[in-house]
Amino acid sequence: IDEGIRSELIGIVNYGIIGLIQLHLGYSDSEDITVERALDLYDKYMTETKELMYAKNHDYDEAWRSMRISSYTDLILTKICRTKQMIQWLVFLSRLIVGGTFVFSGFVKVIDPYGTVYKFQDYFSAFHLDFLSSFAMLFSVALSVIEFVLGVHLLFGSYRKSTPRLIFIFLCVMTPVTLYLAIANPISDCGCFGDAVHLSNWATFFKNVLLLIIVLFLVYRNTSLRALYNQQVQWLTGLYSLLFVFFFV
Repeated sequence: IDEGIRSELIGIVNYGIIGLIQLHLGYSDSEDITVERALDLYDKYMTETKELMYAKNHDYDEAWRSMRISSYTDLILTKICRTKQMIQWLVFLSRLIVGGTFVFSGFVKVIDPYGTVYKFQDYFSAFHLDFLSSFAMLFSVALSVIEFVLGVHLLFGSYRKSTPRLIFIFLCVMTPVTLYLAIANPISDCGCFGDAVHLSNWATFFKNVLLLIIVLFLVYRNTSLRALYNQQVQWLTGLYSLLFVFFFV
């Protein structure tokens, strides 16, 4: 693109469309789409932008004709910056809510593993799986480690694509279980937060549904906010989390 007002405006339009594609795909540390895919997305968002302009022109007539080129530039840049900041804040709050919940849930199980063992034994008895009671301690430690490590990874933004997906799979398994517990009520307390916080089965189910919705948002938008550490050292968060958990176990 050459120098000049017209060329700069064309550049801003191109960067605006690239920004829309970036919001759709999220941030990536490496090249993850083909040229053909990028061109298809460019045409898609260009068409949507033109249709939006036609709709705005229908509503406001041609009032935009009296605006200067610099005004368009300011509007475009302001909108892009504001949208990006809003999404980043939503990602940050979502990480705090889901990550904090998982860290707290895993931590209270770690400091009282036998309480979780007794809860697993209640589950096995309710579902007539008494032969698994001898593995209750193994299940207790494994569940504590999984929840705590996933929560730490999400809070720190480590493995921004895989972490929310793993949490989503985890919740997809646990949410139907909690729904059954809420309906059948074989035990009164699910034991999600050990003895620290007692929730009814229905409260647990709705908590999982809320977390599931937030995590679904993170699956698509978690890459919009950078991680606390570089990708090369993100494995350290998992290592220190494991050491912390096994210290209490």
